[in-house]
Amino acid sequence: MKTKLKNLFIAALLVAPVMFIACSGDKTAGAKDYNDTIYSRSYILQLSISDPDKALAIVDTLEQVGKYPSYFINYLRSGIYNNSAQLRSAIHYAKLAIADTRFKKEDLRNYLGLLLAIAQIEQMNDNYAKSINIVKEALEIANENGVEYIQALCYYLMGRNQIVISELEEGLMSYLKSNDIAVKLLNAEPSAPNFELVYGTTIGIIEALHSAGKDLEAEKYLPKLLELIEKADKIQGINEFYIDSRKCYIYMWFYNIYNDLGKTEEAEKYRKMSEATQSANLPYVRERYTSYYISKKDYKKALENIGISRQFYVEDRDTFGVDYLNDVLYHEFNVYNKMGNYAMAAKVAEKINVCRDSVDKKTKEEDAGELAKIYETQEKEKQIAEQKTELTKQRNMLIGVALLLVLGVTFIVIVMRFNRKLNRRNKTIVATINQMMQKEDQLTRLQLGDDINAENIDPEEIRLKQSLEMLKDDKSIDDIVTQCGYRDANDFNNRFYEHFGIHSEEYRKWSKNISSQEKTGIEEANQMKQSFIRNMSHEIRTPLNQIYGFVQLLTTPGIQLSDEQKQNYTGIIGEQTSHMTQMLNTFLEMSQYESSSEPLPVDTVDIGELLTMSCSSFQNIKDGVELSAKNNSGLVTLECNQKGLLRILHCIIDNAVKFTDKGLVSVECASYAEGNIVFSVTDTGKGIPEGDEERIFEQFYKVDEFIPGTGLGLSLARVIADRMGASIAVDRSYEAQGSRFNIVLKS
Repeated sequence: MKTKLKNLFIAALLVAPVMFIACSGDKTAGAKDYNDTIYSRSYILQLSISDPDKALAIVDTLEQVGKYPSYFINYLRSGIYNNSAQLRSAIHYAKLAIADTRFKKEDLRNYLGLLLAIAQIEQMNDNYAKSINIVKEALEIANENGVEYIQALCYYLMGRNQIVISELEEGLMSYLKSNDIAVKLLNAEPSAPNFELVYGTTIGIIEALHSAGKDLEAEKYLPKLLELIEKADKIQGINEFYIDSRKCYIYMWFYNIYNDLGKTEEAEKYRKMSEATQSANLPYVRERYTSYYISKKDYKKALENIGISRQFYVEDRDTFGVDYLNDVLYHEFNVYNKMGNYAMAAKVAEKINVCRDSVDKKTKEEDAGELAKIYETQEKEKQIAEQKTELTKQRNMLIGVALLLVLGVTFIVIVMRFNRKLNRRNKTIVATINQMMQKEDQLTRLQLGDDINAENIDPEEIRLKQSLEMLKDDKSIDDIVTQCGYRDANDFNNRFYEHFGIHSEEYRKWSKNISSQEKTGIEEANQMKQSFIRNMSHEIRTPLNQIYGFVQLLTTPGIQLSDEQKQNYTGIIGEQTSHMTQMLNTFLEMSQYESSSEPLPVDTVDIGELLTMSCSSFQNIKDGVELSAKNNSGLVTLECNQKGLLRILHCIIDNAVKFTDKGLVSVECASYAEGNIVFSVTDTGKGIPEGDEERIFEQFYKVDEFIPGTGLGLSLARVIADRMGASIAVDRSYEAQGSRFNIVLKS
């Protein structure tokens, strides 16, 4: 019981009322769910003065409820340990709370209060420079946010530090600033925290003036203390014990100032008033009177006071602590020494040595216990953090699996839509072939002269008729160019496509068996569908198998994996998920461009910027491969659809980079005499096998089945080119290693 009274008295006499910040608030965040006041922060922090273990048990309960942020739990623990003088633990939990960025955003007042509590602890540990820096940080934040109560506390703690390091004038100025703000707050709102702030700053001013030897100026502030005591009776939340302890301390200051000023009668009057308070019966208060009697050389009275203090500690079974050493033994040794009773002084000296040893041992044990507790807490927090991290990983993996299932369903829908598009495309090709046959009959009649004048015959149609026959006979493009008089393969392909609306190689494929064209169309559609299913099932199944396997491995209970393995497996899952996402995006893009035959809108495009953009997405190409772009057209801009052309270039460059292991991939823009703009992509890769120059533009066709990809890139490029009125073809005249693709934009 006496220990509790001592703690209450010491807490009441704290010069800087930092913890009043917490006690001034309402219940804890979220405490509305509880009717019992034991969950309010003010109750917990007040309880910690008398029963810290019970206060900690309540905080443990709050933590288990899980409705409170971690910074709030650490904030309460710091306050409890601070009030029970376990400063290491107080600092530990205070730093944990401060480190949480939510604390400052969600509870600025108590965030700053905890900063000042840390500053106060650093001051108690004689770390004055560190304490001042923390106070400056808190003051800056308080000034920015206009928190006047915190501003007053900052100036107060600053003054305390300055007084201790003998900066008396600066300390006094800090106290005066704090007092001005505190008086203003108390007049606006009479409350226990504001009262304590005014009381503390007034005592601070008196202390600073007294330390500077300005007792006459200090005397002027003494009546203000009496006025405060009168106000205290009208303020809710201030109990009698608190007022009594304040009176005891105030009367002591009256005695000190009047005694130094030589006003003996006034000094004696207030000494007696101080001794008349209930708080004066406590040994740690009576110790001050012992010092007074020693200074007056009234050794008999001094020994009586020491005896009273000793009896208190004996009853409380606390005769081997720091307080007993300071309040009893040191004074007793001093009295016997001054009395000349050296035999008794020697006996007391022996007791002092024994007590010192006991205190040192107890202090080391307490420090070790406190450090062990902090270490245990840190290990527990580390384990909890690791568990949370692991749970987060597993949750993310499950989300990833769910996402893949959604993507799988999306993929099936796209497959069904794509099959329908293939069937429509097949029918369109058959209709186009039939129209070609009708044109063939018309050209034949023209050649035979059926009622048609020779001057009406178009030589170009004759050449195209001849090329049709040669394509059906499976003649090469080079032979057709030579015999029909075309400039080159590109010239022939462009003219053929302009006239018939179908590429020459596609016509060759469909015209081989005209009599069974419907059957051929169905077989081709089925073949394309099977190719699609075969390629896509492989492309989907492979990453899905990897993702499923690694997710199973990572979520298997009790499995032992290193951090490096976990990171590696997680990376593979991410890569495969990205691959599937990219593949499905290509399907959607293909579907979007095939959904209409309308020409794409035309923009004014900066050629240099376009070339730079086309290469910018290929930063991490293979070692030994160089990617370059150059504008040789002599033009700065051109009219086309920028998005479409950029996508075409990306598809072709991607294909070139994929099949080039060493050397160069170059992109070039040039202009022809006809006014056409040509973009060429040249590589030093594997090249295009003879006979596959057109097949590579077919959907899902892959020259090398072992190279990753869906076989859609070049097909997508040609679909976009068709919408732009452009053409894409392999440059057959390119004879160096690798291949060259030409994209021709008509003028």
